[in-house]
Amino acid sequence: MARRCLVAYEQSYNKEEALEKVLEKINEEAEGRVPILIVFFSSNVQFYYHASKLHEVFPQTTVIGSSSYICLSSEGYGPDGLVALAVFDGIDCSAGFIGDVTTYPMQHAHVVKEAAGKVAKYDDTICLEFTTALLNCEEIVLDTLRSGLKGTGINVIGSSSGMSASSIMTYVSLNGKVYNEGCVFVLIHNEIGRIKLIKENMYQPTIVTFTVTDVDCENRMIYEIDGRNAVQFLCEKLGVRKDRLKGYLDEHPLGRIIGDDISTISVAEVDLEGGALYCESRIFNRTRIALMEARPDLREVWNETKDRAGESGEFLPAFSIVANCAIRTDYFIEHRMIDEFNDAMTDNYRCYIGTSGMGEQFVDQHFNQTMVMALFE
Repeated sequence: MARRCLVAYEQSYNKEEALEKVLEKINEEAEGRVPILIVFFSSNVQFYYHASKLHEVFPQTTVIGSSSYICLSSEGYGPDGLVALAVFDGIDCSAGFIGDVTTYPMQHAHVVKEAAGKVAKYDDTICLEFTTALLNCEEIVLDTLRSGLKGTGINVIGSSSGMSASSIMTYVSLNGKVYNEGCVFVLIHNEIGRIKLIKENMYQPTIVTFTVTDVDCENRMIYEIDGRNAVQFLCEKLGVRKDRLKGYLDEHPLGRIIGDDISTISVAEVDLEGGALYCESRIFNRTRIALMEARPDLREVWNETKDRAGESGEFLPAFSIVANCAIRTDYFIEHRMIDEFNDAMTDNYRCYIGTSGMGEQFVDQHFNQTMVMALFE
């Protein structure tokens, strides 16, 4: 019986070799079929080549991808090479591109609406998107997607693109075209099963909580906390010197409290002179914040996620698409847990592909240091 999907991965500094090996595996399993969808991740250095060549080989296939800090998959992981998920049957999809992401992406909401009109059904359908990072645009892109999908019930999941240590540019691609400023998306309808969306937070709140009282939402700046200079407040509250505050916040990110949910927000920079915090996601004024810390047993976190995903064995994913924040990936590498993490993902979610980017999008929120997953039954 022909396989519904496969993941192909080749870790190589040679882009031609990486592509050749991945194509070889896809063609072996295709048995004459053309993939409906290919999702791929690659390093910045090799990204243009892989994006153009995959579309050249599969011109009838929707080919969507993002640059990634580390490529993750059930076939292995690494910082270079190419990883691709090819789906041959059981799905219907429709894709598009959103431009002007730093100015007025809402003018492209009609592109999203038109794409939604092309999928067979809205039930068991998601919008997978990849947005170029470091542009402070994820929230307004989410607004655009939400506007275009209004009334469909289709939820959004995705990632800000990733980058290697040698580059500050990130890329996304759709059908051979590469963008360093934009959002690519694909609506995927699962014709033969459900789709489950999972958000995993490896951090837990500490007893330190406070309220932000002066912010610049658009530029993601926190100026005051509980009516005081943000840096001065935190240094006194935590007993940390100013020059060590950034390092402390790297290990203790901010937790944005919305109802019963806490979303993790990274602090990118600390302005020691002005006393402000520059964050990787928006925080609105009067938002309640908890200082976070890593949970002591990450294996317990992974098992809890597996239990939520599996519903006691009643949900078995055929393939899974994952966005695991680059900071989480670095944490696993530094604590020598990356092999164990990837093995657990492979065991729990079978045919899986993952990216490590600069932020995660889930339904209507953008946040950091989190893992989000789309599981296709």
